[in-house]
Amino acid sequence: MSFLRSFASAGVGLLLLLGAAPLARAEAVPSSTTSPAQQAPARSEASTEAAGDYAAREAKAPELAKFEGGEYEHIYIGSSVVVVLLVVLIVVLVL
Repeated sequence: MSFLRSFASAGVGLLLLLGAAPLARAEAVPSSTTSPAQQAPARSEASTEAAGDYAAREAKAPELAKFEGGEYEHIYIGSSVVVVLLVVLIVVLVL
């Protein structure tokens, strides 16, 4: 049982160390005196051309406006969630 407890402690310590490295390297972002609207670039010809292409496609296929989707609803679990669940499970089993 002590092996399992030391293994769980090492795993939790490793997770804490890996999470602390990016936080230690974080730098303060200088505040900006301009608003995001002032920083945004002007609308280009490419974006207006793309909007025209999208409008033409919509006009050709009006039945696509009736699409509802959601036929297959699934919950996707990423690897981070699996790791957190495993750590919690190990801690609960050890304690």
